[in-house]
Amino acid sequence: MCCAATTPNEFLITGDFNIHVDDPYDSQANSFLTLLSDANLVQHVNFPTQDPGGHTLDLVITSVDSNLNPEVVRADTQPSDHYPVFSHLSISPDPMPPPQTRTFRHLHSIDHTAFLNDLKQTSLVTNPPKSLSDLVDLYDSTLSNLLDKHAPIVTKRSACVTPSQPWFTDSLRTARRECRHAESAYRSTRSYFDYAVYKTLRNRYHKLVVAAKKSLLLLFGR
Repeated sequence: MCCAATTPNEFLITGDFNIHVDDPYDSQANSFLTLLSDANLVQHVNFPTQDPGGHTLDLVITSVDSNLNPEVVRADTQPSDHYPVFSHLSISPDPMPPPQTRTFRHLHSIDHTAFLNDLKQTSLVTNPPKSLSDLVDLYDSTLSNLLDKHAPIVTKRSACVTPSQPWFTDSLRTARRECRHAESAYRSTRSYFDYAVYKTLRNRYHKLVVAAKKSLLLLFGR
């Protein structure tokens, strides 16, 4: 139950549990329903599924915040001592994350010769102020204006953003970055030494990912 409740995907648990969840005086049923509640799960069948006996034994279970929205109905015919239970699922897709904007400059595309020529013609070079504060202000404004001219700010909007995973920490992000740098170095040199470094970092990153996921499952499992 705990493993199912912490899965990032949609799921549905169904079957004959042989527990009288409709009986408020049944201690086993009360313990079972408490377990469902603790695991953030909900049971959807609210009618008898057994005859004779009139108890609810056949269950349909999802997470509380599931988008499956099961609508359960009991079949009119009874081929055995249990009524078949049918679930109609109306899946509500998760809303798309809002677009994000990012700004950057194409610094690598700056023409260094043209930049230096423009810099030489500014008052920062031709007639710098004598006051230190004025010099600092002019230095800042001059370089800002030159950057705006030679590498203007570009703003882009990303339509889709991958949702973050709660287990993917900053340390994992750093380990992945180191692994990718090592892989790039190996692909460039094809040396045995660079391959050994890349292999070590890759194995370490995979172990960290597995450990992080297990820690999250244990956290929710409590």
